[in-house]
Amino acid sequence: MQLKEINNQKFFFKYALFFFSLALAVYWGGLIWHTGKIFPQSKWPYFVYYAKSLLDGHLYFTNIPPALADLSFFQNKVYMHFPPFPALLLIPLVKIFGLGLSGRFICVLLAAINGVLFFKLLQELNRKQLVEVSLELMAGMTIFFLFGTVHFYCAITSNPWEFAHIVCNFLILLSLLTTLYRKYYLTAILYVAVLFTRTHIFLSAPVVIALYFYLEHREKKSWQDIFKEGIKYLLIMVAGVILLFVFNYARYGNILENGITYHKMHPLFRERFLEYGYFDLAYLGRNLKSLLWQSPLLINKFPFFTFTPKGLSIFLASPLYLYLLVSLRKKNIKFKALLWSGILLALIPILLLMGTGEFQFGHRYSSDLQVFLCLLVIFGLRFKITKTALYLIIFSVLMNIYGAFWFVSRFAN
Repeated sequence: MQLKEINNQKFFFKYALFFFSLALAVYWGGLIWHTGKIFPQSKWPYFVYYAKSLLDGHLYFTNIPPALADLSFFQNKVYMHFPPFPALLLIPLVKIFGLGLSGRFICVLLAAINGVLFFKLLQELNRKQLVEVSLELMAGMTIFFLFGTVHFYCAITSNPWEFAHIVCNFLILLSLLTTLYRKYYLTAILYVAVLFTRTHIFLSAPVVIALYFYLEHREKKSWQDIFKEGIKYLLIMVAGVILLFVFNYARYGNILENGITYHKMHPLFRERFLEYGYFDLAYLGRNLKSLLWQSPLLINKFPFFTFTPKGLSIFLASPLYLYLLVSLRKKNIKFKALLWSGILLALIPILLLMGTGEFQFGHRYSSDLQVFLCLLVIFGLRFKITKTALYLIIFSVLMNIYGAFWFVSRFAN
């Protein structure tokens, strides 16, 4: 298919509708299958309840959620240590539907939209001549994004932990698109939303900042004008960081306290926290293993292997990620170095964190970075789907179907 046809809007809407419908059917069907309800509510509906609390004008829970795992208790009040943007996103719907809103269905809906946004991102990168993609590559990578990564099990599980990952992907995709459209104020605001969703992923901001410089320089603007304009967008991001400090202070009287000190942790995490704190080099080995080389557990019945909730190597959970290694070639080095910089910076807190993402299938935290990872895979593929790549996509999808079934049948509730 020619470049002109791929960049056509009719082309986009036709395939966008297909991928949205397919993802919604699969995700929602999986959700109904494991909950037995069309619009199920999570056992831990924290973002729905917190949205209601914000509507009531309070930063603590005004209605106590049904289950209290993974929350913070301070001065006889219950707080969320999760960043609050997913709750802000739900405020209009909670205003209409109240505490009965199915946060899980909203998660499924957003996850399906993510597939559309990813497909659109590839089209726009193609139109801007930053990558060269065929229809086959766009379709294959969108299938992989939706069903061959931990995005799949996160969408179907749709508890607050997974919901935050889906929202983070939604925001990253939108921020890259607004950057490509040169709507930089929106990009800056979206990255503030990222800060209030998965705080450490804010460290991937160099990707959109460098992309801004590249796109504006391509418009023949002087570096002086580019820097002058860029300061305004950067100040929005800095204001977001200050706002986060204010949010922390308003709740706990400490700008650096997000509630983790008062967190009702699983005893396993509490033991680690008391010994080493929230971040420490002592956790590096465990986290690297979970991300890169954790293997399945062998069993004596079909399919002869199962998983550990500590994690699973991204190369085993999503074998197409093996092309990340091929992406290290020198060709297109500038754009790839940019993507790798955003990934590696955001990985620093992930690798030093006291938990690997337990309980999970695969490596849950890698979901936050999968937009960047998938773009690097495209470079590793040299912009074409080979037979080997096709087999790895199929194997990735099958592995994540099994992984999603394994997880929801044991941990999702």
